[in-house]
Amino acid sequence: MLVDSHDGTEEVFLYASGGEDEETDIEKKSAVDDILDDLDEAPRSTISFLARHQGSHADVYAAGLLEKIGDDLDEYDHSADLIASLLRRTTEWKKHVEWFGKTASQLIASETWTVPSWARMFPEERVDCTEHLRAREIFQGRFETSIQRSFVPLAAQRLAVWNGDSSIGLFEDYLNKNSSTMHPCSFRACLLASLDAGKPEADVLMLAELSQDRQLVQMLKWISSQGHDNSDRP
Repeated sequence: MLVDSHDGTEEVFLYASGGEDEETDIEKKSAVDDILDDLDEAPRSTISFLARHQGSHADVYAAGLLEKIGDDLDEYDHSADLIASLLRRTTEWKKHVEWFGKTASQLIASETWTVPSWARMFPEERVDCTEHLRAREIFQGRFETSIQRSFVPLAAQRLAVWNGDSSIGLFEDYLNKNSSTMHPCSFRACLLASLDAGKPEADVLMLAELSQDRQLVQMLKWISSQGHDNSDRP
């Protein structure tokens, strides 16, 4: 039943413009109800339709999806990035901060993508509330442990925005501690995050040149030529 429902749903969602007629609208609602009834068996592509749908009743479908998932986020790792994006847009992320902290501490495999995927539930910009303060603490704690390398680039990017120039020392400590074993992607992320947080361009460029990372050096020189501005950072 689920396969048939998914095929029909794909047809309805792909060709619906958001201003569909009453018959199509009824068909869509029926298809969504079928999906939600068997959500625990739904493939990633089906969840994607509900999470990303922008047509009529999009808010209703999103709310239905999140209500069905509830606190069982662990059951949907295969769609973590999709659900995380939806949680961020609806501010429902506030309900899952502690869950994320627990999940991040348990999944210690260095290359797991589950943690950075769920981490995308948190707003890109700083939010002054208790829940976001706790999220910042979790991000910093996981970043400092250097365990989850797949999490480092996202954490560095977010911390630079959330904590501004106070995060520069954090990035410097990370670079010093892990310079001999650091993955190139993590190194680049930390340098770019340092620049975004307010570290002088000349200092960042010098570190890049010492690493002999030609692509990073070229990127930093281009950024400098465009008049990089981080004056809006906290």
